[in-house]
Amino acid sequence: TEEEKSKMKLADSTVIDGYRYYILDFKPSEITYKVVYYDDFKPDSKVTGSWLYENGDSGYNYTYTFGEDGTFEMISSEVYTKGSYKIDDGKITVHYFDINGTEYEVPIDYSVDGNKMTFGGYGITKTDSKYDYKQEIN
Repeated sequence: TEEEKSKMKLADSTVIDGYRYYILDFKPSEITYKVVYYDDFKPDSKVTGSWLYENGDSGYNYTYTFGEDGTFEMISSEVYTKGSYKIDDGKITVHYFDINGTEYEVPIDYSVDGNKMTFGGYGITKTDSKYDYKQEIN
């Protein structure tokens, strides 16, 4: 719905003592849209969990979460989305919808070395929380 799409936009951010705080005007659990799962999904413990990309130049951070059940979530200072993923031949294929309801299926090159992953050419780091970058949720 239009209301759900508008909730996917993040409200505001500020920097305090060098930390960027994001304030969501929704809870991710409030977004309900159909996740299409891959029949051939197999979990990989090296990938499962949350991964943080920090872009110091722009101040925008992204957290990618790969669930053991095949769910995928991406949250940033711009948008929240969820969908599904599968791993095949050195690629993670992500299936998701943007805030306009447009459907995407994107194969992304990746490699994992311990708690570091190269994901689509960017270095990301394993994190204990998908909100590790001081994200506040109302």
